[in-house]
Amino acid sequence: MNLQITPTRRDPNRHPFEIVERKGAGHPDTLSDHLAETLSREYSRYTQSRFGMVLRHQFDKTAIMCGRCRVTFGDGEMKDPIRVLVNGRASSRLGDALIPLRELLTETVKVFFSERFPMLNTEKDLRILYEVRDGLYSSTSGVFGDEAANAAAIHYRFHPRSLNDLPESRLVVSNDTSLGCGSAPYTPLERLVLSIEDGLQALNSKESEPWVGTDIKTMAVRRGDELSLVVAAPVLARSARSADEYFARVRIMEGVVRDLAAQVMPDNSLSRLMINCSDDIEERKLYMNFTGSSIESGDEGMVGRGNRMGGVIAPLRPWTMEGICGKNSVYHVGKLYSVAAFEIADRLDRKGVPASVYLINRMAAPMREPWFAHVEIDPECMFEAQSVEQQVNDVMNDLPSITEGILLQRYRLA
Repeated sequence: MNLQITPTRRDPNRHPFEIVERKGAGHPDTLSDHLAETLSREYSRYTQSRFGMVLRHQFDKTAIMCGRCRVTFGDGEMKDPIRVLVNGRASSRLGDALIPLRELLTETVKVFFSERFPMLNTEKDLRILYEVRDGLYSSTSGVFGDEAANAAAIHYRFHPRSLNDLPESRLVVSNDTSLGCGSAPYTPLERLVLSIEDGLQALNSKESEPWVGTDIKTMAVRRGDELSLVVAAPVLARSARSADEYFARVRIMEGVVRDLAAQVMPDNSLSRLMINCSDDIEERKLYMNFTGSSIESGDEGMVGRGNRMGGVIAPLRPWTMEGICGKNSVYHVGKLYSVAAFEIADRLDRKGVPASVYLINRMAAPMREPWFAHVEIDPECMFEAQSVEQQVNDVMNDLPSITEGILLQRYRLA
């Protein structure tokens, strides 16, 4: 393996200025990521169970487009449906065995939304725009010509005649030239941003009915030991029958965020905290909605536009623009390497070696043999190169476990 280890890791926590952002589970971009990944997971489980392998697919161009909603104090209703673009391509057969592709994917969409937004009527309040290309009509390039060329396996990867048409049935190779990267541990600011969403959502378990929506967005800035936080957290309309009740809810959320900042970052001072900073009661503009997400009216989301691997947007970290959700978790190098790099960094951190990991491969090369692997270690950390190399090798030699971990939702992809 072409592995390089250098004592050059840049710890954002030691930088005088750090920014961390998170788009919560109900944010349209995060919802799109989660939906695309759910489609991939359900399709993978189906084909794995039926055929013994995950067949070819990608749903990473999925998008969620806003509906129209009427919100009042104490209530709300959908006036026009939320539109869901289910987009991508997938094998709809193996030989003569057909896969109920459209039924599988559309039912997955309905279950996804009913679990996250029980107030929606998925038959009336969703409009599914189905644009998945059947494998028969999906090209993977390749040259036609004589009989042998026309029968080449490359033409059949998305509608395989048998598993032998899939190179991953023998050796998993990279589908692209791409990279993945990951770091560990989380900085205190990253942990605070993640804990804010969890802490606000935990308020829902303390009352008979939930009242905090899921479209929570946090922007955190640390300058030296001074913290500034902007948090947007929707109040569910049914729980606020007046402006007074709405602002009482906001004050509760403010108290939760202040407590979390004191617990997670006790050595830093919270100098600025703004909750729902665009509220304007005179203009009747409050962050109060029916579903708890702005997809109900006005906002839209697409895969890959939000949180990176690990669940935050942290510009001082190494990161990639790769939109990993919805892609095949067996052979898509950008996805698999992002998770593998995160796993390597986490293992090293648990051994007391904070690290950032970069993995790069080129198209058609064996997945377990990166073209380049680079590990950056904290310059003040004592480490043994042999031990670091062992951790990298352990993960790269067991990539099927990474795939299985993705399907079992062991990793935070967005």
